[in-house]
Amino acid sequence: MAQCYRGIIKQALQEFDNSQTDEVYKALAWTGLQNTVAWNSLTQTERDNIIQTVTDYNINNSNCQ
Repeated sequence: MAQCYRGIIKQALQEFDNSQTDEVYKALAWTGLQNTVAWNSLTQTERDNIIQTVTDYNINNSNCQ
């Protein structure tokens, strides 16, 4: 189920703002899914990469006003 929704969320984010890389949208789609079966099935390296990508995105992009 999480895989289906991640794809939909990724696509919606890209349609809303297509200025980021595909990797960023994929990582952002994982937001809120930590501690799920899908998240826990990732390798530690994959989880670390997602966390770092989301952190970098949050640092480098301002909130909507």
